[in-house]
Amino acid sequence: MSLSKNPASLCRVETLDPTAHAAPLFAALHGPGNAALWRHLREGPAESVAALVEHLTEWTALPHVRAYVFRTPAGEVAGMGARLWREISDHSTLQPGPYEELAAIVFHACYHGTGLPRQGVALLIEMSLSNRTLNGCLWRCSIDNVASDRFARKLGFRRYASGPDGTAKGVPRHSYFYVLKRDTA
Repeated sequence: MSLSKNPASLCRVETLDPTAHAAPLFAALHGPGNAALWRHLREGPAESVAALVEHLTEWTALPHVRAYVFRTPAGEVAGMGARLWREISDHSTLQPGPYEELAAIVFHACYHGTGLPRQGVALLIEMSLSNRTLNGCLWRCSIDNVASDRFARKLGFRRYASGPDGTAKGVPRHSYFYVLKRDTA
């Protein structure tokens, strides 16, 4: 599978280092004028670089989280995202076994519509599916996040359910759930 076409043409993916990446991530995603980027996510934006370092340090220490930054060809930090290990044991639609959920995908608004987000996420999908033990990738988004819904479908994800999904910033969240199975990727 090659969703990314030319992996180096628009986007580079590197492991997120909280200390090294917090300041450029804060500048690109958390600063003034960027609150709308975080409307549909469970957390964020951070109030300061120090708060972001603390959050990212705690988050990346979790054993099921693999977090990344997305860079432009010029080396600018354009966004961030993660692969989260999920073990599905009893589900009517999904084959039981291991999956990776793509999560906390956020790019600075100036990159929306440029192809860079699609290529960056495609690289994460390829990284996940290179693990031959995984059944596929998962994606979820709030039902009112039309852009994320459309983006998941463009990447080849298939919606398999919708329903309650905990809370986001203290508000009950209703989400769509998607799968990109290994055999269809």
